[in-house]
Amino acid sequence: MKFSTSDGHFLGDWGVIEINALCDTLKTLKGSLMVAFGEHRDATHYKVIEDEKTGGNMLALYWTKRDDAFPLPFKIDANLAVDFVAQWLEANGKWPKQRPDTDGDCHAGFRIQSGWSQGKSEHCDFYVAALIIPGWTVYGK
Repeated sequence: MKFSTSDGHFLGDWGVIEINALCDTLKTLKGSLMVAFGEHRDATHYKVIEDEKTGGNMLALYWTKRDDAFPLPFKIDANLAVDFVAQWLEANGKWPKQRPDTDGDCHAGFRIQSGWSQGKSEHCDFYVAALIIPGWTVYGK
């Protein structure tokens, strides 16, 4: 497939995937990570970021070395990331202290972001393969 760029950007090894998904199941975690990792393919470093404003935290998986991130013991692809993230959420994920005010149901979920456009966390930059943010999913009436 040819794209309409004259520089061949989309024909090479580089492209852009941008995702901002709210999930609450293992299946949606896997699907979202498959999309988020679609371009960078592997994560090599990680960092846990505390969010003092909400009382929650987030996990950043980077596709390259970052000064303030820790190296993973080996590269992880999207399939390995599913288990890593699920276990991190279970053991260390901190959900925002304030639950949404709703007349429906509210469950522990998570947001997955990649890319660096407006509306994303300030921690979701160019080097993030996936940013996992514990959050509340709302099932309204």
